[in-house]
Amino acid sequence: MNKLKIYQWATWSMLLLNISMLCFFMLTKQKHPNHKNFNNAVKQEMDLNEEQEKLFLVSAAKHSEQLAIISDKQQALWQSYFKTLSSSDTLIQNDSIISELQNLETQKIVVTTKHFKEIKSFLIPAQYKGFSVFQQRLLERNFKKDKNIPPPPKDF
Repeated sequence: MNKLKIYQWATWSMLLLNISMLCFFMLTKQKHPNHKNFNNAVKQEMDLNEEQEKLFLVSAAKHSEQLAIISDKQQALWQSYFKTLSSSDTLIQNDSIISELQNLETQKIVVTTKHFKEIKSFLIPAQYKGFSVFQQRLLERNFKKDKNIPPPPKDF
């Protein structure tokens, strides 16, 4: 009977330990960064008032939309670029596609620079320090070298 009680206590304690570990890992799991969290963090860092916040959100939405349009164009060009490999006049088409891709990359840089200038235009000088943090954070987010890419799934 004594052994039975020990096994029962051990079973219940292991079950409790497992449940507590699951709860711990579920509650301390890092949240995936998204645009809403990013925008809220930026608003706090730059200490934006309500009017500036509205201007910032409009500018951010416009910037995202412009970049999405440019990226869609780039994707179409990349597809046509690789399709031309099977045709006979690939050199002429590839040169024009490559120059168009370069133009689109230039447009991305121009749009992003315009976005930064637009945001900086409605800030007061006391908020410039927060702007430089925002700018650095945005550049790190978009151009991070070591992005966490999950490994490919294993085939069974």
